[in-house]
Amino acid sequence: PRFTARYAPDGTIHFRATRPGDYELLVSDGKPRTIRVSADRQPVPLEGDWEVRFPPGWGAPPRTSFDSLQSWTEDEDPGIRSFSGIATYAKQFHVGEKLLQDSPRIELDLGEVREVARVFLNGEEVGISSFAPHVLDITRQIRQGENSLTIEVANTWLNRLIADDALPRNQRLTHTNLDRGPKLGQRWRDAEPLPSGLLGPVRLRFPRQFPITKQ
Repeated sequence: PRFTARYAPDGTIHFRATRPGDYELLVSDGKPRTIRVSADRQPVPLEGDWEVRFPPGWGAPPRTSFDSLQSWTEDEDPGIRSFSGIATYAKQFHVGEKLLQDSPRIELDLGEVREVARVFLNGEEVGISSFAPHVLDITRQIRQGENSLTIEVANTWLNRLIADDALPRNQRLTHTNLDRGPKLGQRWRDAEPLPSGLLGPVRLRFPRQFPITKQ
């Protein structure tokens, strides 16, 4: 299992493990500590519609709504299916007072991302996630009541190159001096599109931390 330990300003060590169970730690004073880690509370999914905005001039509509998260390559709109670049997802969600009181730490789990995500919560940048697991700490940015979440997601250029290779030269949006696809001798148009966008599921997580006090 994955685990972390960090020092608090008062010298206390806060231990965090992804699986419940008994853990034995040996700290710098040479004394072992046994910690019983209980399971985290159930995550809260951010369900419902997502507003998605695409930049102009790249074939996709400037604004649309997704009632569920899926790869752009599965969309009915051909401009979205072949889109390469950065799209912006936006959602409002509500957080109750009790949830904040009972959760000293809150994380945003983006689920599957293809390929890179930059997250803003309530107008403040939370961070960039390039590799799985796409989980960011939002304890400081989240607030009671309505919250505004914005996620910028970028994919690779492959899907647009595939679409452009099947178009006349004067209708293409991209240009490359490479005349082959990902495989040697393959045309771009014959390559398989890559899943793209925010695939989720997006959830709020509430990891438990267990303090190890000085003895």
